[in-house]
Amino acid sequence: NCDKILYEEKKISNKNAEIFVHDGMEREYIIHIPESYDSTNSYPLLLNFHGFGGFASYFMTETKMVEVSESQNFILVCPQGSLLDGYPHWNAALDTENNKSDVNDIDFIEKLIDHLSIEYLIDSKRIYACGFSNGAMFSYALACYTDNKIAAIGSVAGTLLDTSNTCNPSHQIPLIKFHGTQDETLPFNGNSELYTVENIINFWITKNNINLNSDTLNLVSGNSLLIQKIIHSNNDLKVESYNIINGKHEWFDLSIDGQNTSQIIWNFFKKFNLNSYR
Repeated sequence: NCDKILYEEKKISNKNAEIFVHDGMEREYIIHIPESYDSTNSYPLLLNFHGFGGFASYFMTETKMVEVSESQNFILVCPQGSLLDGYPHWNAALDTENNKSDVNDIDFIEKLIDHLSIEYLIDSKRIYACGFSNGAMFSYALACYTDNKIAAIGSVAGTLLDTSNTCNPSHQIPLIKFHGTQDETLPFNGNSELYTVENIINFWITKNNINLNSDTLNLVSGNSLLIQKIIHSNNDLKVESYNIINGKHEWFDLSIDGQNTSQIIWNFFKKFNLNSYR
């Protein structure tokens, strides 16, 4: 299979990957430990998931999240998805009839968190998940199906699958979302199979018991991208949406008040922990 051969070749790019065996399968993940790390303090953990067909090492570089890990002192992990029809993927639809994957990625990540918590001093109240496209779909799934593991989630160009019919978060979960209005892969206004961005935001503000009232800010990125930031909040609990005007399907190269997408995500995450919303 040419696709699988290509995968094996590109897998070499994950040369610094750690191996974790789950369900008899060797799963790779790239980990970055900030230079500040010492065994007397606990550290937040951020899991960042690549999109369909993606590779952890490329994604680690593309998102520039390592620099944020260093400056903000958290542990960063980019896991590698397993193959589906020759392409790396995340199984974000465990409970749907149309699911094409039989890989239990939810359990993989839960077990990986347990493993990392033995290897490193991780603050179990400050574990966060975000991702791009299929990886963003998976961050939603982690919020839906894990039990008191994830404190907040982020989505870049990702949609919520019809898992929402069975999604039952164990606690309130803050969300930060980025989506381009001209996304041709996962359309901003949805289609017959996919939710609109508005549907997704409404779903999570309902799950979080936040009212529909919102504040809207019109922003301009340093590279002249126009952005509509919509904030839904209930005291300190927030659901924030960054609508990138004319944005496509990508991890956005933003510069808002000198902060790129990864910095914006972390500055949102660091406000929240499990103790706040259990």
